[in-house]
Amino acid sequence: MTALFNCPAYLYLQFAEAMGPSSAFVELSFALGREMKITVIVQKGLTSPYMLRGFSGVAAKLRFISEARIYTEVESSDEAASLIVSNGRELLGLA
Repeated sequence: MTALFNCPAYLYLQFAEAMGPSSAFVELSFALGREMKITVIVQKGLTSPYMLRGFSGVAAKLRFISEARIYTEVESSDEAASLIVSNGRELLGLA
């Protein structure tokens, strides 16, 4: 959490079903609470965690997270890596 405290953006990646509680959800909540720039990448076909379902709609209504970037149609971790490399800081909302 100390490292996250000083970060301007948070990247959430999910390539497997979430089977229970996870520290990643705590970190995502922390990032939202700190009004950080949020980018979410969930592999296509996976069930999004409850807190992320409808997230785009919620983000659009809240001024401080209106620029959250949500990608739920990524086919693989290789595609996510390519997306990150191709877009760099812009993907994280830092450019």
